[in-house]
Amino acid sequence: MGRRATAAWFCLVAALTAASCADPLLEAASNAGLFGRGTFTDNSNADVGPALAIALCFAIVYLASRLREGAPGSVPTRAWRLFPAIFLAQIATVYVMESCEQLAIYGHLLGPAIWLGAPVAIALGVHALFGVLALAGLAALLDAIYGSTIRLIRHLRILATRPRGTGRPARLPIASTPPRTHAWYALTRLGERAPPSYEAA
Repeated sequence: MGRRATAAWFCLVAALTAASCADPLLEAASNAGLFGRGTFTDNSNADVGPALAIALCFAIVYLASRLREGAPGSVPTRAWRLFPAIFLAQIATVYVMESCEQLAIYGHLLGPAIWLGAPVAIALGVHALFGVLALAGLAALLDAIYGSTIRLIRHLRILATRPRGTGRPARLPIASTPPRTHAWYALTRLGERAPPSYEAA
């Protein structure tokens, strides 16, 4: 995979993560009546779990493709330039998530704008905010995971190429004379007589 393909995987991970986090928040706010009496939700969040699971799989593919490239530096290079693509993919993800959920639960689509979960302007603003947060957070997180993986691979390679020992315990050399710092050696080299001993009368 080239750098463009790696960046595309990152966009999908960020889009899926942002959509999965923003969508239930918007639906909860709509169900609480914060946006008026309009019908903005389908009263279900069954699509969030599968979307997050797919995002995790895509994150693994992204890391694997980046490790194959051996691309240094932060992930991805100039990540903020990818925000327009991430935002478009995020909105498309929300539409697919909600449409599939409505078809699975109700058997038909509920309306032209219910998939947004809120009034259009509010929904787009919240999704844009979560897109920015997902971009910044995932860039840092995946970069940390990538760096840790590289260090682990290097350590494993060092261990694999290290020559094997004979299995015998190392024998410590025995000095022929006591070390000069030893107390016994110092006492025997004083060269003077010890104090006289006193015997009981």
